[in-house]
This record gives sequence, structure tokens and C-alpha cells, in this order.
Amino acid sequence: MRILVTGGTGFLGQRLLASLRAKGNELVVTSRDAARARAKLGDDVRAFRWDYHREPFPAEALAGVEAVYHLMGENIAAGRWTARRKRELTGSRITSTHKLVAALPDTVTDFLCASAIGVYPGDSNAPFDEATALPAPETFMTHLCADWEAEAAQAASPSRRVVSMRIGLVFGETGMLAPLVPLYKAGLGGPIGNGKQQLPWVHVEDLVAMMEFVLAHRELTGPVNLVGPEPVPLEEFSRTLAAVLRRPHLFRVPAAAIKLALGEASALLLSSYNILPKKLTDAGFSFTYPNHRAAVEAVVRDHFS
Repeated sequence: MRILVTGGTGFLGQRLLASLRAKGNELVVTSRDAARARAKLGDDVRAFRWDYHREPFPAEALAGVEAVYHLMGENIAAGRWTARRKRELTGSRITSTHKLVAALPDTVTDFLCASAIGVYPGDSNAPFDEATALPAPETFMTHLCADWEAEAAQAASPSRRVVSMRIGLVFGETGMLAPLVPLYKAGLGGPIGNGKQQLPWVHVEDLVAMMEFVLAHRELTGPVNLVGPEPVPLEEFSRTLAAVLRRPHLFRVPAAAIKLALGEASALLLSSYNILPKKLTDAGFSFTYPNHRAAVEAVVRDHFS
């Protein structure tokens, strides 16, 4: 199968491309620097230049493509959400999706677009799955995710399905654990805020497997939660990380300090998301890492030991 992956030079994109390559797929990516992408990903990956700010999507990148994974998006956790940063976060998701959808040829039968658990309100420990009715968006995060999914939905047709992959907080060599491990190794670990927030984690290996599972299972359409099977309270996760690293768990970080440091972006740490992957489990997906401790132990062993 010929598959296009946008955002292919990122952490998740590279992982997905490696797995798709191992299964014999033809791979296509877009990048602002096509030569750099080819050097990074290998000559067997066809790379096309695309500056989503200024250009329409390059039609030649879609020639013969049957499936698209649209993973583009500026890192939402990289600093405060200033007005400029919000424009970058929005444009990299909404504008890029709009231009890509407008260019899709009839050969594309599967449009799998990244989204995030931020589409859920984040103000309750009540469980949410894909069938739960969502309130009207009220925050920057919920507006961003809802608009992202609405733009992706425009790609749907009688011959093409659309999936919005609502991705949780990723455990891997980058992502949520990377900035925390040095702090915990230094003995500065502790819960953030009241520690009761539900953490919708997912190990990156399971995340890539989920993404491929979604492509293979065409009965899955619309929103699909790509999270681990057991959300965990943030304080329990924090204690687990400290225990795995064999360090104390002493220093609580108050919510007020997080809000002062990050402003509106503090919602990434202080919101509670009790999200369940019901569509995946109902379809028979099997997790390699069914609980957060197994996932933390694996990441620390493989990348931070």
C-alpha cells in the first residue's frame, strides 16, 4: 500500500514510518525541507516539499496514495500559549488539514487524522469514551481539537472514511517522561497539583500499533481514543515513576506555581482526563503495556537507565 505520512520527521511519525516500512508499504512524506527529510528517513521514503503557510498541498505527493496519516502539528507543550503561539498551534493543525483535504484524490480511501484527548472537557474524573456526548467547547484546547476534527471530517465521502485519532499523553524517549525523569532522578519528584487528575497515558509502541490497527480495521470511523486501557491518577503515576527510578517522592508542586509558570498551558498538567479506548478494545486490540507501571518501567529501561 502507498501511504502518505505528514509530520513524518517527528517523534511519532518516525516510529510509524519504521513500522509501516517493515511491513512492505510504499511511503511518502511531506516536509518544509524535503532533502533533510530524505536524509533523516532514508532514500526509500519519497519526500516532497510543502510549506503549508504559503502553498497548496503538492498534488504529486498524493499520486497513487491509498491511505493518509495526517500527523502535522506544532508541539502544544512547548511553552506558554501566547497569542502568537496559539496562531502557530492552530495553523499547523487547521490550515494544514484544510489544504490537505482539498487536495485528496479519489485513490485515498482512508484519511486518519491526528487529534488529541484535549477535545474532552478535562474538568471531571468521570469516564469518557467515544460515544460520550461532548459539551460545547469553552477553552482554547477544546476549541482547537473540535475545529481540527471538524476540518478532517470534510474529507469523508461514500468511498473514503475519516478517523480522528484522539491521542493521549505519550510515554517514550520524548514526550511526557523526558522532562520528568531528570527531575525525579535528582530527588525532586512529587505530585502536581492535587494529584487526583486522571492521566490518559499510552506507550509509544502501543500507540503505533493502534494507528496501524485503525488502518487495518475499516469498521472504525469517526473519533477513536488512542490511550492506554487504564487511566491513572497523577499522584499514583508520580509515585510509580519515583519508585521505578528508586528515588524519593517528596516535593508536591502546587497548582498555583504551575499556573504562574505556564499560564493557560497549565491545563496540560492540571486537567483530568479519564479517557477509555472503547472502540479499540471492542474491536479486539491487544495492549503490550496494559498498565502504567509496565509502560514506565519499559521506557526507563530502554531510554533512561
